[in-house]
Amino acid sequence: MADLNYLFTQTTEERPRKRKSRFSDEETIAMINAVADRKHILLRLGNRNNSNEKTLAWCQVTDEVNMVSFTHREVADVRKKFQDLRSVVKLKASGAGKKHKKSG
Repeated sequence: MADLNYLFTQTTEERPRKRKSRFSDEETIAMINAVADRKHILLRLGNRNNSNEKTLAWCQVTDEVNMVSFTHREVADVRKKFQDLRSVVKLKASGAGKKHKKSG
């Protein structure tokens, strides 16, 4: 019970952060389009690109997402969302998702 009282007596700076809202369809589409425009920098395997170039490209992608978003997104949020989308697509493409859902 003391923990609840502690939450109510905290100032806004001391309270735990609220979760951000989910990515909307518009944000996801903007992110995919922005990454596609920069795929030669962001998706290249190996060390052909400078890490500064990749950082700058992810900042640009984040800026494009934030243009259509009501929630401010950080670079780490956008990178994580893109990574999650890639893994879901790879899972569906491999057919592994169907094997998991089978019973018996």
